[in-house]
Amino acid sequence: MDDFRDLATFNPGEPVYFQGERRREFYGLCQGRFAKVRLPAAPVDTSLPGQLAKATLIEIIDQPGQIFGEIDALLNKPQEYSVFALDPSGAMPIPAGGKSLRDKLAEVPQVGIKTCISLARNLHQAIERFSRLVQQEGELQRLQLTAARALLAAINEVEQLGGASMPVIAAVLEFARNHKAFELAAQLTAENRLPGISPSIYNAVMRPPETPEKTQRFSTGSILCRKGSIGDKLFILLEGVVEVVLGPNHRVQIARPGSIFGEIAVLLNLEAATPEMRRTADVICATPVSAIVIGLDQATAFFREKPEILTNLLFALTDRMEETLQLENGLMRRLNDLLFQELRHLLEAHHGIALRLNEVRERHLAMERPFNFCAHQSRQIYTVFAATLDTFGLRTNSRKA
Repeated sequence: MDDFRDLATFNPGEPVYFQGERRREFYGLCQGRFAKVRLPAAPVDTSLPGQLAKATLIEIIDQPGQIFGEIDALLNKPQEYSVFALDPSGAMPIPAGGKSLRDKLAEVPQVGIKTCISLARNLHQAIERFSRLVQQEGELQRLQLTAARALLAAINEVEQLGGASMPVIAAVLEFARNHKAFELAAQLTAENRLPGISPSIYNAVMRPPETPEKTQRFSTGSILCRKGSIGDKLFILLEGVVEVVLGPNHRVQIARPGSIFGEIAVLLNLEAATPEMRRTADVICATPVSAIVIGLDQATAFFREKPEILTNLLFALTDRMEETLQLENGLMRRLNDLLFQELRHLLEAHHGIALRLNEVRERHLAMERPFNFCAHQSRQIYTVFAATLDTFGLRTNSRKA
């Protein structure tokens, strides 16, 4: 692109940066091609060609104006990937913070627009991952509560049908009641614990302009963004409260002046030949609202004319990305604990009861039903347990109890 200047050139095979490096700059592609790769964590062959031979290709960067390295640079974190030139290539270094970044965006607004689009794309992916994790947490919690109730019911049925006076049945009951799952099941059913409300990720805030333009007023109950519709407007809240409807019983309020919403779909539609990015949630006015409204066809010109707002948007998206990644990491830890610290015990208890009942069910036909019940529960828990590990890449080794 003509707007990208201060070219840094790279020969084929030359690195732009290595994973693990902290860089206070990111890059916009001007010419050529780059490869984003993940190098082996502990390479046997420490030579660069040997590492590259075992590297995992993440992405080919080949679109003029494409931004790369921005997330980790803006968050001042070690780069997650390495980037190498594939051809004789050029990229424009872009400072990642402070006055230098503001000056660059004021000088070349298109850099800011491209960076915001790249951040929006990565943020959209992060929000989708986080949403899947929230959904999985809810499913695991529901499974856990069902398994806890089933365990207590199975123990009660074994006692009623077999009688604790029979030694073989008494041994089954002793195993069940001494297992950690028994106390856990009693606690879970007493609490009747259900999935909680996920924390808000709708908190990107920018300073409202001193002389707001394109301001519109909306009455209580107005729908500003409708789920499933094409994202053709973004909003900067000036007054009032809006609610993001994430589910039947889950709403997130946005009340701070300067909060921006509806921006991700608009940014991702800016460069599309045909706008296709749709809203993922309804946004409704909880009170009378005053907001700056920027249409898709006005966004580029608006940001070019007001680079200070563009800069604020870039930092708001960066903050939101950082918060989303923190929420994602926290939720991954909770899922790991839910699996290995809680659900694992329920799996072991159901499986252990089924094994012990299998040895006596031919002699005690009444035990056939609780055996099948516990065997079914253990298979069901294991299936979900394994699928969660496979889908989300959680640890496969349990912690010490």
